Amino acid sequence: MESRKGMILSILIISMILIMNGCATGPKIRPQRAIDERISLQELAQNWQDYDVSYAGWSVTDLYGIMFDPKDNSMKLGGSRWKKIEDQDTREKIFSQVPDKTRYPSRIVGPDDEFYGYILYIKREGANTQRAVVRVVDDHNLTIDFETVNTQRVTHAAY
Repeated sequence: MESRKGMILSILIISMILIMNGCATGPKIRPQRAIDERISLQELAQNWQDYDVSYAGWSVTDLYGIMFDPKDNSMKLGGSRWKKIEDQDTREKIFSQVPDKTRYPSRIVGPDDEFYGYILYIKREGANTQRAVVRVVDDHNLTIDFETVNTQRVTHAAY
């Protein structure tokens, strides 16, 4: 009876380890936590020269994201909809659209929680919104692309 309890306990422990390892994999976008050393959007904007700053959206005046890829690490961010901000005029137009209440962008981390950069979502008015999809390219590269999510509620009329 004692050996059966030991076997069941061993199976439970192994199962929990496998589940925890499975949940930890994959790149993520997650909010900055209070216990982390947080960086504000204002700090990122002031130190823009330390980052490759890109935006995603239909145009400079119709954004859905701003991404900050640190220049001082080997991890790189990309994606088909991102356009690098090359000049001060574009940078000013983009940052002027960020709502004043926006404080902290989200962190982008790789499969093993390696830090890749920051992303800020810009909430757009309308029925549809954009959701970021993060994919691993290789050990040092992630792509972040967007897919449209319909947020309109469907109501059914009674006939």
